[in-house]
Amino acid sequence: MTTPRLRPELQASPADDHGIKFFDVSDPRSGTKMRLYDFEWLLASQMDGKRPLSEISRWARDALRAEVSTSDLETFIRSLGELGFFEAPPAGTLASLTGLPAVPEMEPEDVSLEIDDAATSVEQAALPPSLDSTGFSDEADTTVRAAVPSLVEATRGRASEVTQPVVKPALPPATFDRPVTAVEPVRAADASPAKSGSGSIIGLVLVLLIVAAIVVYATVLAPSGAKVSVAVAKSSEVVRLYDGSSKLDVAPAKSLSFGEAGKVLDIVAAGTQVKAGMSLATLDAFAKVEKDLTDVKDRLGFYQKQMDAAPGEEAKKSAEAKVNEKQKLLADLEARAQKLRITATGPGTVEKVLVTAGSDVKADAPALQLDDKRVMVTFNLPADSTIKVGDAVTLQPAAGGPVVTGKATALDAGALSVEVGEAITGDVKLVKSRLSGVITLPASAVVQKSDGNVVYTFADGMLHEKRITIADRSASDVYVSAGVSAGDTIVINAASTFTDGQKATLAQ
Repeated sequence: MTTPRLRPELQASPADDHGIKFFDVSDPRSGTKMRLYDFEWLLASQMDGKRPLSEISRWARDALRAEVSTSDLETFIRSLGELGFFEAPPAGTLASLTGLPAVPEMEPEDVSLEIDDAATSVEQAALPPSLDSTGFSDEADTTVRAAVPSLVEATRGRASEVTQPVVKPALPPATFDRPVTAVEPVRAADASPAKSGSGSIIGLVLVLLIVAAIVVYATVLAPSGAKVSVAVAKSSEVVRLYDGSSKLDVAPAKSLSFGEAGKVLDIVAAGTQVKAGMSLATLDAFAKVEKDLTDVKDRLGFYQKQMDAAPGEEAKKSAEAKVNEKQKLLADLEARAQKLRITATGPGTVEKVLVTAGSDVKADAPALQLDDKRVMVTFNLPADSTIKVGDAVTLQPAAGGPVVTGKATALDAGALSVEVGEAITGDVKLVKSRLSGVITLPASAVVQKSDGNVVYTFADGMLHEKRITIADRSASDVYVSAGVSAGDTIVINAASTFTDGQKATLAQ
């Protein structure tokens, strides 16, 4: 009867704990981790689904210098099988021992194994060419075999040296950095010949105790996965503010002028009360530009409809070229129209009129003076700010209340001047951004990976990786606009070692 086959994906790393040698074994499929004595793993690694128990027993005698009976091996295999160490065995193997359903076996070939010299056979079958017969120094092996009770020593009847076996949790997954392809057998220290009778019985009992300890550890004491703290995601609107606040000042009287030279067609009288956007003066060239604007807008609409209804790619490209041409012409005409007309930038009173209708004016020469009722405020911007002159900005009263709008009028060495279109009192803060429908999470919830940012949700005792889009950040929080939804249970103590599907439990 052949042995079951050890699962090749199991990962094992040698470890030394105060002179005692172990193998840390990790199962990537189930997440189970445990620490085995070196001799336990060395015995398990010989089980390839082909070798009979008798050959493994001979190998233990020659490589480990230990007497391990086939019944001891059966007990050992049964316990490892319950822990999921083996692949499903074919019919005719130790299916009943491993606890796994047997796979129907094809009619086997007639294969025989001749062993002329047991020691030579073991050396050729179990050791890679680059290794000698021991994975550790003779001195270290002597220390281990003298200090650590083991399956090997127990079966030799060395009951006087046996103590309670130690089973420890495995190291973190990051330490399991090499798959098991070949395991170096350990040459044990010289031992006296095996005893019989009561020594063999004590050895068998100790084997059962060791196996029971492994089972208890794996099923009861083994780590149950990551300990996580969570919070339920909530969607909200977030107003992000720049640091600091500023006082509002009344804007000084402002002189307004035309952007081009020409003849004044009309102009308002002194004392006129005006509102933002109201026309105050116009040059005679404005009428023609206004007519051209109307014509271009009509043609632009015509070509946009042609482009949308184009039957083929060629016709669509032709219509698209016309649309682009009209859009550029429209932008140029609108820019010129602004130079030919003066409009109020905010509410106020016309204090002085410096030109008359029918008179000629030069470009940028003062035409009238407006007593502006707007207020001004200045902020010191950080170096990473993207606000530019001409941008619309939003302000929020420092004491709270509805936000107001303004316009960036000047930026000098980080000092931003803002014109406010509404009369408000008190200090104000500059709004950095307004985020709607975002989920605010602590920065500790986000793990940055090479291809983006992720968070982990917790459900059904497992972690689930979610790739997210971050709309903005603060010193302590991130504002997520996509990737998770309101109501998701988010892990707020995420770590780079977490994996999708990993088992986890809630921290107290």
